[in-house]
Amino acid sequence: MNSLSISRKVVAAILMVMSVFMWSVTEVFIKALGGNYSLFQIVALRIWLSLPIILTVLYADRRNIRFRTSFPLLHALRFLFGLTAMIAIFYVVTTIPLGTAAALTSTAPFFVLVGSSFFLAERVSKFAWLGAAVGFLGVVLVAAPHSTINLPGAFVALTGALLTGGVTICLRILGRTEHPAISTLYNTTGMSFVCLAATAYFGFPSSFFEDYLLVAGLGTAGGLAQILNSWAYCHGNAAALAPLEFTACLWGPLFGLAIWGEPVTPIAIVGLAAIVVGGCLCTTKES
Repeated sequence: MNSLSISRKVVAAILMVMSVFMWSVTEVFIKALGGNYSLFQIVALRIWLSLPIILTVLYADRRNIRFRTSFPLLHALRFLFGLTAMIAIFYVVTTIPLGTAAALTSTAPFFVLVGSSFFLAERVSKFAWLGAAVGFLGVVLVAAPHSTINLPGAFVALTGALLTGGVTICLRILGRTEHPAISTLYNTTGMSFVCLAATAYFGFPSSFFEDYLLVAGLGTAGGLAQILNSWAYCHGNAAALAPLEFTACLWGPLFGLAIWGEPVTPIAIVGLAAIVVGGCLCTTKES
């Protein structure tokens, strides 16, 4: 294994950790806005306000970008997966404790491990499977202390995780030939039209200008999370990167405790430790 290959993996891992952190920050803004906005209004704001971030990245790297795509159907599939996953996850974040939501939606890496093996022909090592299993145990421990979880909420969260895994597989395929910002632009443009229709039906939020700081934070964090995620999968192996999404289980409970006073029990702390150990197994022992 040459130094260039190692450096690309390190860069991909760093980008993924940054992406997960920014997504956790996005969830904080989603939950904060949930009391005054409908689900579709939050989705619309998240999409539209991330466009300036995406366009800035495109302009900065315009000389290296080819706008024509060879995989229009794959972009469409990524769009459908991404939109449905976003609606499901936004619903979960606004209705159950943030730590529980983060734990349940962090099961996406399991779907990525399976998908990367079947659809990408990427070899998944025994250590990666072991790390994923340990991480899943941690997810269960983090979610277990919260009595507010219900079966419909869990089903929606797991559905969002499954679809997020589908997005990851699409990004990995697209990342072989296309600039990550282009993938993000196509996806965001498609979602913008859907959000325009939703806004026409549900109306524009009346308190938009009163909540401008929360709204700006939602768009900025969401746009950065999306671009960083696309970049990560352009540089690294999907099976190795996906388990790093378990780090969302670290940020969710911490933000929930610090902002909304959601308790973090000793069992949850053990679960968080298991998540970290599982992520390390998956990344350091990749074959």
